[in-house]
Amino acid sequence: MKWEKNKNTATDFLLSFFIITACITIMEAVIGTIFMPGERFGFEAFFSPPLFGFLSALSSVVTFSRRQLSAGAMAVRLFLQLAMIEAMVLLVNFFFGNWELFTAPMILTLILGIALIFCVVYLVMWLNERRISRFFNERLLEFQKEVQLRNEERLKNQEAWGGR
Repeated sequence: MKWEKNKNTATDFLLSFFIITACITIMEAVIGTIFMPGERFGFEAFFSPPLFGFLSALSSVVTFSRRQLSAGAMAVRLFLQLAMIEAMVLLVNFFFGNWELFTAPMILTLILGIALIFCVVYLVMWLNERRISRFFNERLLEFQKEVQLRNEERLKNQEAWGGR
């Protein structure tokens, strides 16, 4: 079984960016409420979800290939992408956050949350591609039926006029 990856388009990038950003915003709110309920942030905190969303979407370059990849090769690339995202989020939090507040349970929750978001993003993108594929297949089937009806009508007309 081969895994065929479409070329990364601006639409794919934007779709993954907005899904990632929305999921990260929710995850940060949940984790922050659980582990740091007394903390309050300034308006600069609004920049972290889009930053993580952009960097995470940009990391999809790891999955790009000019040739068709096997399922195993694609799985390895997806794992590398997830590892890159995990490292990036932890490093950004380390350099720009208050690292002393991060406990082992919080870091584990963050790692699991990132993995969950990663899976959700790919699930949503797969569902979207499946929907588009079904639409095109239905349109193709309609077109084929229309062509077949026209050909049958043309044959009937030729037979009616003596085979011309």
